[in-house]
Amino acid sequence: MGKKTPKAPDPAATIAAQTAANKEAITESARVNAVDQYGPSGSTTYQRGADGVPISQTVSLTPTGQATYDQQEKIAAGLTDKAATLADRIPTGPMDLSKLPTRQTSLSTSGLPAIQGVGDFGADAQRTQDATFQKAQALLKPGQQLDRSRLEQQLSDRGIPLDSAAGQAELTRMEASQSEANNRAAYDAVAAGGAEQSRLFGLSSAARGQLFGEGLTGANFTNDQRTSALQEALTLRNQDFNEASALLQGAPVMGTPGFMNTPTYNMQPTDVAGITQQGFQNRLQASQANNPMAGLFGLGSAAITKWSDRRLKRDLVPLGTGWRGLPLYLFKYVWGGAHEIGVMAQDVARVMPAAVIRSASGLLAVDYGKLREAP
Repeated sequence: MGKKTPKAPDPAATIAAQTAANKEAITESARVNAVDQYGPSGSTTYQRGADGVPISQTVSLTPTGQATYDQQEKIAAGLTDKAATLADRIPTGPMDLSKLPTRQTSLSTSGLPAIQGVGDFGADAQRTQDATFQKAQALLKPGQQLDRSRLEQQLSDRGIPLDSAAGQAELTRMEASQSEANNRAAYDAVAAGGAEQSRLFGLSSAARGQLFGEGLTGANFTNDQRTSALQEALTLRNQDFNEASALLQGAPVMGTPGFMNTPTYNMQPTDVAGITQQGFQNRLQASQANNPMAGLFGLGSAAITKWSDRRLKRDLVPLGTGWRGLPLYLFKYVWGGAHEIGVMAQDVARVMPAAVIRSASGLLAVDYGKLREAP
């Protein structure tokens, strides 16, 4: 025969016992940490109740410490009065910005030279082109005329008429050479005109950029002046406030006399609730170990279904057979925990398939309620 299932501990009694343990730990910690201290400036002592627990603290200063404290309080009071006077002068209304330089938010380009396009300075380019070509022609023409006279004289000396085929051929070669020279002069003139147009465009753009930069510098200078004036006005506005804050922060305040740190002790309360619960669990496991079937079929509705797939269990120890000859095992789950007693879902499936539940992952569980209710 197995042992009867032990009675669960009374929650109210457990809570009361744990509360008493907590109170005792707090009381003992307060008792051992309240240590009287004495130093050059004074002392700190504790007044205790009948149970030894401190109920009040007294700080006493020596004559020298008291004199120092009084002097510091006097200095602090004087600084506080000065801070109050300064606080009365702190402005509370909005800041007047009407006398500051006007902020410049735009830049006028009406006085700048117009932006030139690709076709601008065309007349200047044409004049340069014409002048360059005319100068080249002035240099080429005399030489070309002299070359023709020499050719005609050479042909005459050789007895070749100008209107003959040979004479015309010589004249054609000379004219082709002169035409090529004239063409080169024309190309050079066009290039000179384009270069002059580019030069004039660059000068115009540079002049516009310089004037724009000067205007932008002036606008920035104006805004910098406004920023500087605003910063100066803010400094003056906040001066009384900053001085009052400095006086209040610098006022010396003497606290309690300083002593060496007293070692503190923190007593942990006894875990009465944990000990009570663990004792109940130990008795319950002992009861179930002596009556395996009672442990299985006394689970109740809150834990009626359990994972029972053989693949989820390890350290199997056969304990005999139970209902309908199903083998009982002592085992642990693969994820850890204490030893448990139960059946294997694969064995139950052969005897009562309705009590086996298959999860979406294919693992099996057993409904012990159905096993318990089956005839």
